[in-house]
Amino acid sequence: MDNKHGGNIHEVRRMQGSMEIIDFSANINPLGISEKCKKAIIDSIDDLIHYPDPDYFDLKQAIGAYHEIGQNRIVLGNGAIDCIFQIAEFMNVEEALILAPTFIEYERAFLRNGTKVKRHNLSLDRGFKLDADAFIEELTDSVGAAVICNPNNPTGQVVPSEDMMRIMEHCKSKGIYLVIDEAFMEFIDDEEANSMIHRLEDFDNLIILRSLTKFFAIPGLRLGYFLTSNQDILDEALRYRIPWTINTIAANLAVEALKDGEYISEARECIKKEREWLYSQLSEIDGLSVFEPTANYIFFKVEKLMDLKGMMLKEGIMIRHCANYYNLDESYYRVAVKERSQNEKLSEVLKRMMK
Repeated sequence: MDNKHGGNIHEVRRMQGSMEIIDFSANINPLGISEKCKKAIIDSIDDLIHYPDPDYFDLKQAIGAYHEIGQNRIVLGNGAIDCIFQIAEFMNVEEALILAPTFIEYERAFLRNGTKVKRHNLSLDRGFKLDADAFIEELTDSVGAAVICNPNNPTGQVVPSEDMMRIMEHCKSKGIYLVIDEAFMEFIDDEEANSMIHRLEDFDNLIILRSLTKFFAIPGLRLGYFLTSNQDILDEALRYRIPWTINTIAANLAVEALKDGEYISEARECIKKEREWLYSQLSEIDGLSVFEPTANYIFFKVEKLMDLKGMMLKEGIMIRHCANYYNLDESYYRVAVKERSQNEKLSEVLKRMMK
């Protein structure tokens, strides 16, 4: 399985030379880094002569306040992918159940740790929405962990909270760890109703993964974390953690980002508006089957065989080809939601390509 991701602007620039590229392949907040975060970067420069705080007290305090949870429930990572690999190692289970399609790093993390991986195939007939009953049926005695990306990447589908609760209850009754990756949860319209962070204390088998890099537009700094009330996993994380995995700039920036309510509100309003506009535009294009989005990206299927990624790149636009996701083929693509002028260019070029 090809493990390439979107967002490799460096490779494209090496191939394309000086051509201006708009990157729709990486799902990053179109507002970019906030002014408060830029100031935090500058203010952190003099601190670089010191090691970061090994306990990351201020960062954990900010995350705890943001989610209204205790600092002792937070485990930091050098990006969400680092957290995924930590989780797979700390669990040390025989078999894990994941979705297909979904983010490819879950499978790589479990396989590296010697865990067998079983895939639950999502159906095109259901618009790639999770069937909770069918998923629960696959949680057999050999399964020690299950992973659900919510909203799912690349499909953008959200599991209704009542379905997620049934899955959580079943996993708890069977002694199965449940990892919910909420990396894109801040982009959806009703985060509070769909996030399961408020249920952490009721489910010690629950682990929730979060990323700061996407919503706050800092993928180059690498900062993620996971939350759990499972004391065994928390003890393992404390015992085997690598010191200073978060650099000073990322830690200081995150503290300011999480307190920036004005930026958070503006970003959510912008993304909702642009997502609705871009979805309406793409839905009008003959030859595209567009799946209704919930986050800051749109998933679609091209009805005729064509190298759409290559054709778009010649126009200076990078899109995410989804052929390397299990249970998808070369006809599936994903595009990020960006600011209006860029969205207009994407729409115009796609309409021209599909004629």
